Amino acid sequence: MKFKGQLVFLIECLQGGGASRVTSFLAENLGANLIATKIITLDAKVDRSTTSSIICIADSRKKFFGRWTLVVQIRCVLRSIIKAAPGEPLLVVGVLPHMSFYGRMASLGLSCKFVSQEHLYPDKEFASKKWLSKFLRNCAYVLSDRILLLTPSCRKPLPAILQKKLIVIPNPAIPPMSIGSAIDVEPFRPYVISIGRLENQKRFDRMIEVFSRTQRQFPDWHLLILGDGSKRRDLEVQIEDLKLSHCIHLLGHQSNVKQFMENASIFAMMSEVEGMPLVLMEAMQLGVPALYADSESGPRDLIEDGVSGMICSRTNDEEARDKLIQLMADESLRKSLGLKAAKRIEDFNFQNIQKIWEGFLESLGVERNSYQK
Repeated sequence: MKFKGQLVFLIECLQGGGASRVTSFLAENLGANLIATKIITLDAKVDRSTTSSIICIADSRKKFFGRWTLVVQIRCVLRSIIKAAPGEPLLVVGVLPHMSFYGRMASLGLSCKFVSQEHLYPDKEFASKKWLSKFLRNCAYVLSDRILLLTPSCRKPLPAILQKKLIVIPNPAIPPMSIGSAIDVEPFRPYVISIGRLENQKRFDRMIEVFSRTQRQFPDWHLLILGDGSKRRDLEVQIEDLKLSHCIHLLGHQSNVKQFMENASIFAMMSEVEGMPLVLMEAMQLGVPALYADSESGPRDLIEDGVSGMICSRTNDEEARDKLIQLMADESLRKSLGLKAAKRIEDFNFQNIQKIWEGFLESLGVERNSYQK
């Protein structure tokens, strides 16, 4: 290892989402190349049979005093890690606000550094109208040694008192999942693909509405939506009301995203808010031209509008429709955007992101092993 000590990620769940996939990827690859890593998770479904680097603890938050029980559990695990390697530096990264809060409370007084990691754009109210979420996030931010953000634009809404703590480390470009076999996509071609949790934030209702407005000109095109969530039934009703069940398909969770993505003609998302969208990075790696709704952070950090993809208004459905039609109608434009997207995403390969992590570890005073100096 290049650095002494251990890097521990604290995350609620390791199943499926972008933050979960990035955390698993970083733990595995930083652990192989840079510093020893572990993951502490509340995810009881994770397979620990092939690794000792994942520590699962019970999620006690729904019980009486359960949140503080969780803090005690995390503290016990951290103390055991410190006891097993006395004198070695320990850096704990809380992934997303709630786990950052629990982790920071648990690590107070222990011999370690604590970092909060944000995966969304932190708006002026810290991205939530719920008082508890805001309180937990405020506490985690103020008490953390550093705060990791995904893009420079995420700095803007945070108060001056936090600015010196902010560090920008982008997501690495991770290959799309290609586990198992996918369904035959040929009957759907040509198709637009959209991927994510079926929740309000992702605005699949708007994606469906925008696509529906292209059907008069492009009746042979399909829209495939991959993912599951609480809004599935609402989306099914919307599709039925539009009488578009023959061309808009909710395919649920799919493990072989790569096959769906690489056979798509267009990747499109209308998300309300983003950090640095992993699915967009995956599409760009495969040279799939993207149409993405504008956001304070994310799309413009990856896409140059009209050069390596297209960005549309977050609120203007007519503009989104026109840009989608432009892509559907012009195969040469799709090819040009896809090629430039693949070139652009090379800036976010793991080797480049690892160099940023090296500088970050050094800034925290983590020592290099003598043979690596």
